[in-house]
Amino acid sequence: MKVHEYQAKEIFARYGIPVPQGSVASTAHQARQATTNLGGQAVLKAQVHAGGRGKAGGVKVVRSPAEAERTARSLLGSNLVTHQTDARGVPVGSLLVEELADIRQELYLAITIDRNFRGPVVLASGCHARMDLGGEAVLRLGTRIRALAQHGTSERDAADAHAVKEPRGPVRASGASRCHRGGCG
Repeated sequence: MKVHEYQAKEIFARYGIPVPQGSVASTAHQARQATTNLGGQAVLKAQVHAGGRGKAGGVKVVRSPAEAERTARSLLGSNLVTHQTDARGVPVGSLLVEELADIRQELYLAITIDRNFRGPVVLASGCHARMDLGGEAVLRLGTRIRALAQHGTSERDAADAHAVKEPRGPVRASGASRCHRGGCG
């Protein structure tokens, strides 16, 4: 199943996981209005099913509603070419217009199917993530948890995944609870 970033964030919000404020725009005027609603500054993110959007020019910080409109006009209807697309790229039909965030740390959490285990596995990595010289994300796996389909993942398993960065204390408890509520179990 493929979901856009905005769709994933809607699911997270439904389960009480904090997400930045934002809305989807399919016209330049909507992007301008959304940026105005966010206080005049935003980040515009092309909603396509391909990784590497930022490096390819599909993620832009805008400092005014007018700049948001200009940027949206150039992105919408264009084809975004990333390392995961062919030379034609993929069409940009909508943008996520989101509030700017002070990013202090990136955490990676994925749920994938492990063919050997024959079921879902949660992969978590904390501050061990970095960008290599070619711009590809390089992750050192922090934790791998088998998510049992019948029983779900326990709060303890979620805490272990969250401990990749924060080994104890209220941050661990909060993150584990969010992971657990977010569908890891």
